[in-house]
Amino acid sequence: MKVILSRKGFDSTSGGHPSPVFSNGTMLSMPIPVHPKDNFETPYCCLKLPEGIQLPSEFGECVSYSEIINRLYGGNPSYYYEEKENDKKVARKIQTEYCHPDPDLLNYKGCTKGGKWKGLFGQTGISESHLRNQKVCVDDLFLFFGRFQHVCNDGKIEMKGREFHAIWGYMQVGRVYRDKNIVKQLECDHPHKNDKHFRNAKGKITANTVYEARDFLTFADGVKGADIFDYHSKRELTKNDSKLVSVWDMPDCFEGYGITYHKEKCGKNFKSTGRGQEFVIQKDFNMDRNIDFFDRLMKDVFFDK
Repeated sequence: MKVILSRKGFDSTSGGHPSPVFSNGTMLSMPIPVHPKDNFETPYCCLKLPEGIQLPSEFGECVSYSEIINRLYGGNPSYYYEEKENDKKVARKIQTEYCHPDPDLLNYKGCTKGGKWKGLFGQTGISESHLRNQKVCVDDLFLFFGRFQHVCNDGKIEMKGREFHAIWGYMQVGRVYRDKNIVKQLECDHPHKNDKHFRNAKGKITANTVYEARDFLTFADGVKGADIFDYHSKRELTKNDSKLVSVWDMPDCFEGYGITYHKEKCGKNFKSTGRGQEFVIQKDFNMDRNIDFFDRLMKDVFFDK
């Protein structure tokens, strides 16, 4: 089993804000915004809080992500992009109501597949090529992390305090769909079924894959194959006393292993790269030969599952 640390959700350049950690411990990774012209994607107002997700009472009857975004950020998030002007690349940003709801671990839109929902995650382009080169496949484990900040209510609801990276969800792969015809026939509403994700910005055919979760984890009896976590300081990646979000104290279970896109080994005071999405731990873990790793993984990450 390979483990992939997968960067997903709002950050300083995708959305312009951290995602929220609510006072009741709920972590809500905000799906990243897309350009308004990509209106085949999903408006935030059409994304509903998945079943079982609870917000504190001060959020009242908020049920859509657009309502939550307006309460926290005061309006639609920003999409950052570059365009050419006088043969130079110029940074732009534009507010947008559309987003890319992926990974979808808890069924954002309430659709079902044969009466039973399974977590889904899509990837394309360079990031998917990296996963293929690393031979990511069935039974491998994605640990999704993002940038977060706590929500406070001192007479006014606002996000305050240090920002930090934290692991917010996971998915163990049950099936991998790469054939375009099969992906487009999946009985679900997922953004990577759209033709756009089969071609890059220049119109050339590109890698596009949908990963589907297992029903249950192979290394923990009765634990769902995909889910989100409640907040706990043990799942924070950012070093507690660091002024930089990107300086990590990684979970002990990864100590000493290599990780793609980084020269140094996993461990304490680890300097994570500010770019990229998919970071693969350079070890193929086996339940029989690496019992200690799985014990530590449960204690470090899955301790409340």
